Amino acid sequence: MTTINFDCVYSSLLYQLINSLSLENDKNKIREFTDYLKDIFDYSTVTHNKILGQVRELPKPKRICDLTVIEAIDVHLDETTADKPPRLFVTADFDEADDEIQYTQISNKMVWNETLSLIFDEATMNDCLVVRIWNNYARNEDRFYGQKLLDRILYKPTSSESSVDEIVKAGKRSSYIIGKAVIPMKAITPSIPFTWQLIDKKDPRLRKSVIKLKVDYTLHQNEHFYPDASVEYSVIYEKLLRYELKESKVSGFWWDGKFTKLGQSLLDHYCQNKKLSRSTTRLAQWQVICQIQSSHPLAFSLFDHIIDDLSTFIRNGAYKEKQLSVFWDATVKFLEHSVVYLKNFNFDNEKRTINLLKTIQKISSIVSMYQTGLLAVNMFEKEPISELDKKARNSIEPLITEALTENAKIWFESNENGIERKNHDEEDGLRIQSNPNLIDIKNVSKLLQNVQERLEIIIETYNKPFKQYTNINLLELYMTQLDLSFTEEVQDKIKSVSHTFDMEIDSANPNYDEQKALSDELKLFYMSLKGFNETVIKKYLASSKKSFKVSKFNEWFDDLISIWFKVMGIEARKGIEKAVNLDEKICLEGMRHTSSAGDTYDLLYVFLLEFKKVVATEKGKAFMVATEIVSEITDSCSTYNEYLSNKLDWNSKSTEKIIEKDFIDQFALVVNNLEYLSSKVGEIIEELYIHILDSDDTMITNKKYPGLDDLQSNMNKNLTNNIQKLVTSKISVHIQKLLKDAFAWIGKDIKTFEPVLNYLDEIMSQLGSLLSTESFDKLFNFVWNEILVQLRVWMEKQITSQQDVAAMISFKQFFECIKETFKGAVTNEELQEDLKFLNNELRKRGCSPLEIIHNYYIELISEEENAQETFGKLTFSGTFSQDGLDLHILNGRNLIPKTGIDGDTEPDTYVEVEFYFKDPSKYNLKSMKTKTINKNQFPLYDEILKIPLSPAEQDLDDTIIVFTLWDPDLLGMVQNYLGESSITFKELKDSNGKQIIHNLKKPHDKNNEFLVNLKSRTDKQAKELYKAFKFRCKETTNNKKKSSITFQSLWSPKN
Repeated sequence: MTTINFDCVYSSLLYQLINSLSLENDKNKIREFTDYLKDIFDYSTVTHNKILGQVRELPKPKRICDLTVIEAIDVHLDETTADKPPRLFVTADFDEADDEIQYTQISNKMVWNETLSLIFDEATMNDCLVVRIWNNYARNEDRFYGQKLLDRILYKPTSSESSVDEIVKAGKRSSYIIGKAVIPMKAITPSIPFTWQLIDKKDPRLRKSVIKLKVDYTLHQNEHFYPDASVEYSVIYEKLLRYELKESKVSGFWWDGKFTKLGQSLLDHYCQNKKLSRSTTRLAQWQVICQIQSSHPLAFSLFDHIIDDLSTFIRNGAYKEKQLSVFWDATVKFLEHSVVYLKNFNFDNEKRTINLLKTIQKISSIVSMYQTGLLAVNMFEKEPISELDKKARNSIEPLITEALTENAKIWFESNENGIERKNHDEEDGLRIQSNPNLIDIKNVSKLLQNVQERLEIIIETYNKPFKQYTNINLLELYMTQLDLSFTEEVQDKIKSVSHTFDMEIDSANPNYDEQKALSDELKLFYMSLKGFNETVIKKYLASSKKSFKVSKFNEWFDDLISIWFKVMGIEARKGIEKAVNLDEKICLEGMRHTSSAGDTYDLLYVFLLEFKKVVATEKGKAFMVATEIVSEITDSCSTYNEYLSNKLDWNSKSTEKIIEKDFIDQFALVVNNLEYLSSKVGEIIEELYIHILDSDDTMITNKKYPGLDDLQSNMNKNLTNNIQKLVTSKISVHIQKLLKDAFAWIGKDIKTFEPVLNYLDEIMSQLGSLLSTESFDKLFNFVWNEILVQLRVWMEKQITSQQDVAAMISFKQFFECIKETFKGAVTNEELQEDLKFLNNELRKRGCSPLEIIHNYYIELISEEENAQETFGKLTFSGTFSQDGLDLHILNGRNLIPKTGIDGDTEPDTYVEVEFYFKDPSKYNLKSMKTKTINKNQFPLYDEILKIPLSPAEQDLDDTIIVFTLWDPDLLGMVQNYLGESSITFKELKDSNGKQIIHNLKKPHDKNNEFLVNLKSRTDKQAKELYKAFKFRCKETTNNKKKSSITFQSLWSPKN
């Protein structure tokens, strides 16, 4: 270390204090600092006053005003173009005159962030600071001088003063001021950025322009200052430290870097005035405390904090080679003293030792950095001074190992004996309990707890730092001696208590409480062992080459795991009963289920959590335990369903035509609770098996887990049974009553079925708002099937009794409405025939006479394809347009000749076209016919019939067109029926106007069930229709007089 003249340093410090800018108005503070400086340097008052007098006679130091020009805002530029960007510069001085430029900084932007340094004296503080912004593109003729000025300012070439003045004057002529700020010096607060308005009388727009500045004051470095500020700081720091150690009379290893308020204030003032960086001060502090450590040990935490900063600075390359040499020289002294301390170490002050080892660890990381060549400086190029220095430089570990090995063994033995004594005392206190097995398990649990507490102390306090620098792993040493005796004792205890579970686990068992208590204690002990292994062995002894018996702890409990889950199942079902009883039947916020469903799920989820904690070691055994858990969960879900359903008052009496709202609400909560639990319990089972199966196992990929399907099926069955019970015991009863009333008035009151429909709408709407879609669909299907059963019973009675056409039509309308209401409902397989039966009967019986004819022809069209006998052919085509239908009747072929007196003769034929709508009450078209072609079995009609149809009528695809061929006699009194063909609008549209050739048939049979039904009716319209139709039946079609009553005459809305 360079020899230091303390008088020079002392004089320099006094000079800085009495001339400090921040203290110049505070003489009391200056006096306080100088007196304190005298004390820490240990100068007499006479000597101090003598030096102080000499310092006061020295000239005042020059002061520097550091003006930082940050930016100008909203400044207007007149002569700036794209090809002539502005070249702006700033000048600053302390005089109003425009011809003096102290210093100038140039930039082509309005943001500078540059600092101008101006020398000033005390008188200047009463002046104004003048800042000008220039643009040197004012006039083209002075461009040369303006560029010279810029070059002078930017590059400062060597030039005589006269030439500089000439350039400056010429530069000013070629530039112009675009803004000026005049700021009183007394209005400036140092070190705080501020804005000031720019003034320009020629351009009022600049009144909104401002410039942003910051001002700092410093002393100019001169010959009266000590040349090296870092050395000067280290001197004052050392003097101050020794002084405070002496005055405070602190003991060794106590002082941690905190000075008295006055001392710290003196240091801070010095660093602020000298602008010393933290890297400089930290290195000086390290040098001082390492030097003092040998004579007065300081707290190791102080070294630990400082080395943190030094390590960062070194890694970032903040120090040069000379500074690094200072650091290492000081560090060697610290290491030499540290080794001496460790040799005499005892465990009474563990915190001090840990702080020391932390600091050594950080120093070691810096040593490693140099050894890997990250920096160019070689910190080992000096020859070691002593053997300790050599060991400290090359290997710290052997010295620490030698010092701590014996102490660590003694520490371990004393702790082991203390644990044994503590466990013995607590075991005596536990013997007053009645169950010896429970006492044994609690004793070993307490022993484990005490052991773990000691090991955690080793882990937290000693093991990491000791293991870092020694060959001794205190934790491993302790664990090795503990493992054998501890595991043997624990295994014997577990085997002895396992016989308690030879009797079946059942809550009805008189020994169940004892079994449960012991089961719970064993599980707690298991978890303690697991935590012990995870904390100590797996985490902190994972790298150990030794095998510890206690790490196999889970094998000791494999036979007990199933018992634990049986006990859990019994307790879970007790908890479920309690949860249902405490359920306030109010949905949880934002949910559709109540508290009992959530509580039950939580109880079942505990199975999964516990399984993860105590999973068996062998995969096959773990799988068996998982299946047993699924069984327990299934039983628990059934228990929940039972308790929940029993809470519903199924026997409550409803009013005549409605179910109480409270019952519906409670029922919906039951269904929603079961549905919620069903959806969540599957997740538990899936996660249960995923925990023990390999990720590529087919059970995981297919999501087929043992017991899961049965569990979900059972849950779904419970859910379905509750919904079906509501329908059969509540809803069905009301529907029966309402239908009975409706059937009594059917045919007499057109609104007879309204109460039924209103009830269904009300009850289904109410339940639909409360149930999920899936549950409502089940309810929907059950109600539909229940209605089908009751409607079939009524229909069968109608068949055997005299038919009431009006009643049947009313019933059909009701049935169609019901079918539309329950559209999408699934009909049970056994009720499919019922639905088909009702549809068929209503097609025959539940229609007006004209609708029967339409339905009759629909059936004939489907049967005509299979008819064998034909009576010739008819060719026609049809085209739909906006105006209606153009029906082209082309020809007939191979018509059957008529039989007369003279034998068979060729027929005289025409084609009659009739239209049959599904709803004859809304639509009606008159029949049309072609001209008559005489004496021809191959008549060519070639006639287009134009049928006016509205767009709505054209959309009725099930409308039927019937083509009938008639052979009239000369007088028109007798009509021979030659055959007919029929087609729907849809089939005609599908032909796209192409010709259609149909076989002529005589399909009618008076025994057809439609005609029989028509014949059986007593109303006038049905009788007239049947009379008109019977002439087409097979046994009445030859040479019979055609009835004057046609279908078309009856096909009218008024009928």
